[in-house]
Amino acid sequence: MTRLAERYGQHPQPITVAARAVRSLLAIALENAREGTVRELYGAAVAAWQAQRAHDVEVRQAFAEIAPEESAHAWLSFELDAWLCSRLSADERALVEAERTRAHSELLAELAAPVPEQLRVLAGLPTPEQACQLLESVRTSLSAAA
Repeated sequence: MTRLAERYGQHPQPITVAARAVRSLLAIALENAREGTVRELYGAAVAAWQAQRAHDVEVRQAFAEIAPEESAHAWLSFELDAWLCSRLSADERALVEAERTRAHSELLAELAAPVPEQLRVLAGLPTPEQACQLLESVRTSLSAAA
């Protein structure tokens, strides 16, 4: 991704990760619901989309490699969710589900924002309408499988 970014004139900064305090299972479950079972799942779906639709062949190839990795991350998030929820109280599980619903609504609102056409075509990004449909599609598929 750095190579692609630099090809288009961007220079990503190194990522630094600060140490975190020990968190409760509930705190981890809330973050996983938001970042894993909603955003990571959508990230996997959109990466697969881009692998099929990016105008730039190098971008298509990159996302063809990334999509399976993102799918594995999403799968892990759902496995972690099941494990965490098996150790939480009913009230805590309700909080986790509310967080997942909130994260889904927030992401849906973000996806409605327009993407510059040149970027959308080059990177193979879905239109706002397609992005919202894609998010709803993966959510519906999960609900049907559960």
